[in-house]
Amino acid sequence: MEPASGPGIIRFGVFEVDLSSGELRREGRKVSLQEKPFQVLALLLEHPGEVVTREHLRERLWAREVFVDFDQGLNSAIKKLRLALQDSAENPRFVETLARRGYRFIAPVGAVPTGATLATDAQPGRSRARGRVAVLLALALAVAVAVVAPRLLRSRSALAGRSMLLVLPFQNLSGEADQEYFSDGLTEEMISRLGRLTPERLAVIGRASAMHYKGTPLRADQIGRELGVEYLLSGSVRRSGGRVRVTVALVRTRDQVQLWSDSFDREMEDVLEVQSGVAQAVVSAIPLGFSSDDRVRLATPRPVRPQAYEAYLRGLYFWNQFTVEAEWMAVGFFETAIREDPSFAPAHAFLASTYQILAVLRARSVAEMGPKSRAALARALELDPDSPEAHAHLGWANLNFEWDFPGVEPEFRRALELHPNLANARHGLGLYLAAMGRPAEGLLEMRKARDLDPLSPGINADVGILLYYTRDYEAAVAQCRKALELDPRLPSAHWYLSRIHVARERHEEAMNAMIAGNAFAYGEGADPEMPSREAYRTQGWTGYLRQDLKENLGRQSRTGGFALNIAVGYLRLGDKPMALDWLEKALDERSFRMGYLKVEPTWDPLRSEPRFQELLRRVGLAP
Repeated sequence: MEPASGPGIIRFGVFEVDLSSGELRREGRKVSLQEKPFQVLALLLEHPGEVVTREHLRERLWAREVFVDFDQGLNSAIKKLRLALQDSAENPRFVETLARRGYRFIAPVGAVPTGATLATDAQPGRSRARGRVAVLLALALAVAVAVVAPRLLRSRSALAGRSMLLVLPFQNLSGEADQEYFSDGLTEEMISRLGRLTPERLAVIGRASAMHYKGTPLRADQIGRELGVEYLLSGSVRRSGGRVRVTVALVRTRDQVQLWSDSFDREMEDVLEVQSGVAQAVVSAIPLGFSSDDRVRLATPRPVRPQAYEAYLRGLYFWNQFTVEAEWMAVGFFETAIREDPSFAPAHAFLASTYQILAVLRARSVAEMGPKSRAALARALELDPDSPEAHAHLGWANLNFEWDFPGVEPEFRRALELHPNLANARHGLGLYLAAMGRPAEGLLEMRKARDLDPLSPGINADVGILLYYTRDYEAAVAQCRKALELDPRLPSAHWYLSRIHVARERHEEAMNAMIAGNAFAYGEGADPEMPSREAYRTQGWTGYLRQDLKENLGRQSRTGGFALNIAVGYLRLGDKPMALDWLEKALDERSFRMGYLKVEPTWDPLRSEPRFQELLRRVGLAP
């Protein structure tokens, strides 16, 4: 099989790769693919049908001075590439794995003629030019573009004048994949510990952005330029029996100078002491004039039983995945942590949050999960009144489920007093201000949250929904698409786009976004012949709305929790009385979206209705 050359564009199947711009597209639409997976793809396309060895990949694409080992970085890149191509390691259509040897690109490869794209010329292989030199030149240009022009996803205005620290995900050196929860958990705990420093001196990047760099081969100076951070804390964890060995280094990004490093070999029960020691050393090594109050914030917390702490870290690992199955796993581990050490406040706080997430995911009703969350939060705050996470989780509960709006802002503010870098609290505060009819203020807070965790898909998506509340639909679309570049499978970003497209009267785009969100959230297929698409094809937007309403009624009868979606469907079909009837049911279900009735553009046709005004009062929102 010969490589195909063209004006920097190579095509296979329904995909095309633009080597000059560093983009992967499917049927003319851009597919999110990070720098290193794209470079791997480009190198495989340079040798179509041939085995590209792991040694060749290392030599061409991985620098010597890396923070993580090559195998981990390559495996991560291949996994992300297959996800973007919707490919399978077991039944590959594009990238074949040859065990212990390397990889091979197995699909037919063709060049795109000048001026053509997949949207207008969809037959792969029609034009086949032979020219390895052209492909090599295009590949070189693509790699250069990817290295020197990374996309920055945030503005530094909210953090101007503050030094920034990124805690890179700790490497798991235990040799066992099931120990990832431990290294990831220590990373998150380290971020939380350092995040309690006063904001005037140091801002600590949040977990979602930190995990974006898991397995990264980038050097310190590259990460510094890409994310705008002055310092990196990198580390590794090795467990053996009841002992833990943690090795940590602090690096200044601009010149890659190592400011401090150390190793800690401790019993498992002393792991919190290790975290405190690392935090104190970081404060000593960074010349920012930290106060004695800052050092008190980093003091070792009360001891916890090793079995309880290990169960807690396992719970955190699943809590961060935001799927029904994972959240139930988190519940089990947090409950185990509480049984092992009933006075361990963080386990109670995160158990409460997990109950809230299960209600949002409609795995259980708010009526069932709400009281459990309240009880767990009360216990967490009884054990530790100064727990920033507990105050933040209580703020979320008051906002989304209790509709105790006067009690929302004080909880988020208290969390931020205790943990000035807690993006989760800033995020919730932004949504609260928007729900109260102050979306411009909410956007300011949300952007501060994004500055603290710039690569968080959820925060980026919620910046988009706040822009939607301000009726800035074009900016909202652009922001939601940024979120999907970070996580193409994020249901909320797809759903937000659907609502925004409806407001823009872009009905086909609205339908496609809704179908994608449902596919990722509920595991429903996105077959082009599915009933909702067929209804749109034959009956237009009204036909689609009727079919979507029918499907939501079916979901409601099976599991409940879809009353608000049904209200939306009736309203879009012009049936205001039925829309108000189902909003009454959504009120009974305590749908969390009811808290945003005051600012949601969807409900604009109902605002003059007395029944709608009464619904606002019952939720606790002033008309």
